[in-house]
Amino acid sequence: MLRHIHVETTMFSGADDTEQTRKDLMWFLEALTQRNQDYLRQRPNTPRLYKSGVRYAVPKQFDGECEEVSVLKRALGKAARERDVRRVLEKVQAVFGGEHFCDIGVILELGEIDCDGLACFRAAELRQMGIQARPYMTSRERLGGGTTYHALVLWPPFGNVNYVTSEDPSLLLGMGGSERAADRAEEIRKNKERCDIIRKYGVKRNVAAQMEEALGLRVLNGTQNNLVASLDKLFAGAV
Repeated sequence: MLRHIHVETTMFSGADDTEQTRKDLMWFLEALTQRNQDYLRQRPNTPRLYKSGVRYAVPKQFDGECEEVSVLKRALGKAARERDVRRVLEKVQAVFGGEHFCDIGVILELGEIDCDGLACFRAAELRQMGIQARPYMTSRERLGGGTTYHALVLWPPFGNVNYVTSEDPSLLLGMGGSERAADRAEEIRKNKERCDIIRKYGVKRNVAAQMEEALGLRVLNGTQNNLVASLDKLFAGAV
């Protein structure tokens, strides 16, 4: 049964600048978000992200050599230093130690995931409640060289808010620990404010979202009262 799909690209090579890579990553995040929407539609009893017990996890590629390569090296002994074996081990490292995009089902099995998994989970459940949220990839240059990417969720204008706002599920679910407590408190405040705004003004569907319609985005139909009740329950668990 096919489950794992490995996509090999030339992203992060010298030919692509940071903006191009970020754009490409956002297409992957959009695809994953739509996959998550299908998952939620087929499994309506799936727990909401902030009620699920899922926590933020540091990306595996930050851990250096992955466990699978370490195990193989111990088993192979001196043979691990042979040229053809090294090439195979490098491929294993690329597959198991690289970026893994996981859908909601896999995330719930793992109990933890990094920023892109959390952002796509959250964006999908908001869309299913009629809020055209989307995952968004930010980037910053590291002092020692290289680029750090981080996935957020962007909320569309709604209620009396006529501009896009961001939500960081990773912060809400433990990223940075106690050192980021103040930032986490701000994220909680923003979500509580959103709940109050939606209770007062409701949510207007973005009927002019031609690009989103072309991409096949779907939302569930429901009454405004049901939507507000769902959001109240959702934000009540944001910690």
